Amino acid sequence: MISLPISVFGQGNNDLLEYDSIINEIALIIYEAYPNTDLRMIENMIENMIKGTIQEGVSPQASLENILEQVSNNPRGKIAQTIVSMSESSTKQKPLTNIIKPSEVKSSSANDHFLLYKNPEYDFSINYPPSWDILTGNRIPGSHIEEIKPIVVFVPPGEIATSNAFTAFVEVAINHEAENLDLDGVLQDNIRDIMRESSLTNFTIDNANTDGLLSGEPAYILSYSADRSNVQGSDNYVVKEIGTKVGDDYYFINYIANKDKENKFLPLAQQMVKSFKLSNTIED
Repeated sequence: MISLPISVFGQGNNDLLEYDSIINEIALIIYEAYPNTDLRMIENMIENMIKGTIQEGVSPQASLENILEQVSNNPRGKIAQTIVSMSESSTKQKPLTNIIKPSEVKSSSANDHFLLYKNPEYDFSINYPPSWDILTGNRIPGSHIEEIKPIVVFVPPGEIATSNAFTAFVEVAINHEAENLDLDGVLQDNIRDIMRESSLTNFTIDNANTDGLLSGEPAYILSYSADRSNVQGSDNYVVKEIGTKVGDDYYFINYIANKDKENKFLPLAQQMVKSFKLSNTIED
């Protein structure tokens, strides 16, 4: 997974004052490579990234020196691209994609024909299109998130590209490893994880904040696109993720699709997110 707290963007971090010089040095290198990006926003992104490493117990000095080395060697490399992408996303303040703001999705008569999937073990339910396949357990060939096994995956008809890949799908999963993180923290953690994936290039964040709602609960939002290398070359895909904390776990829903499939299934995915319900007891 991946993420970063947009709610603190634009605010100075007093805990990092002693690192201002190296933060500024990194920001200037990136700014020279991307002169159309706001310099202060670049600095804010770097500060937020370092704030996340502090929460993990990593030395800010070591993290900053590592970033400085990378951007010095390649001012337009992956880490610089990510910082610029997050800066531009925060500056533009694009409207939230509907799947990320389910409370604003208008109802559709198509939803009347959806079927109900209930999972008493994990206390949630979700509506899904009747023509879509439901994959659970060993039938799930894989997920875009390493080390996190989806609970259920919904796949449109004809969108299983190979035995272990989908061209579009909606998945419900649980992150058991983020019990000590708040919404901002898990968002930052997700973004850092994505940045570590060597198979990804052209990683661009469209939305990232903690203003979402999932099943009526506060939720983090992450929407991005990237290219992933494979044996055939690479695929451009989009991910729209929303997640909320329940106890020590994070429940999240992803809509993931090849770029050319994004709009084809987005309205149905929006309705699925809107229908998602968390409950201690799911009645038959």
